[in-house]
Amino acid sequence: MAVANARKLAPRSVLAADLASAISDRSVDVLCPIHPTFPAPMPQACNVRFDYEPHVALFAGPTGLEIYQRLIADAARVLKPGGWLL
Repeated sequence: MAVANARKLAPRSVLAADLASAISDRSVDVLCPIHPTFPAPMPQACNVRFDYEPHVALFAGPTGLEIYQRLIADAARVLKPGGWLL
């Protein structure tokens, strides 16, 4: 999906990494990550198919919120002053 969006929107760069691990401190104006949002494991009652993405791209920990703690810390490190986390 990221590749298709990059072709369509033509950003200056698209980076595949574990959140912002590959980004230098204070080096970006905008951080717009594609991150996992489902709790792991998913409740059996959910009728959701996961045929196209690896599980690491979908599941964000026991509550589904753990990823945000890491993301906020990474964003604080890599964003330039006045930068945006989207």
